[in-house]
Amino acid sequence: MTVRPSHLFDKVEPVVKAIGYQLWWVHWIGRTTLQVFIDSPQGITLENCEQVSRELSAWLDLVDTELGLPASYSLQVSSPGAERKLYAEEHYRKFCGWPVVIRLHHARDGKRTFRVLLTGVNESGIATKTGAVHQSFDWSEIKETRLMYDPDQDLHRPNKENG
Repeated sequence: MTVRPSHLFDKVEPVVKAIGYQLWWVHWIGRTTLQVFIDSPQGITLENCEQVSRELSAWLDLVDTELGLPASYSLQVSSPGAERKLYAEEHYRKFCGWPVVIRLHHARDGKRTFRVLLTGVNESGIATKTGAVHQSFDWSEIKETRLMYDPDQDLHRPNKENG
């Protein structure tokens, strides 16, 4: 599991919440682009991203020195998308019962990529199944997990298995 970049996440989250959105993730692309993913139960539009970008940018200008931001950087605000990456344990919990693609750091049984159904989450990792085959993956094994697009699923409505 990716470790939450608490320095930025914890500072940016209250600002994004105050604007009326959920902070999905925040990270740097290189040293020059701060990427912020936002979400809401209604989904995210371009106008939502523009609003958060304006307000977050103004706030960041006030606290950039305190946060140790570079003198010059770009801010990108977007939706995490339908095939979003799962970064935090709460993301995995939210999407229990959904199909995911898991990429591992190192091959297991000759494979590094698994297309599976996410069936459980605990402190040590996740449980999955493919057909009748159940397997688990430790957090330390997982390089990346993404949702698989399913047009019959609503990203903002919990399914039977997660709530």
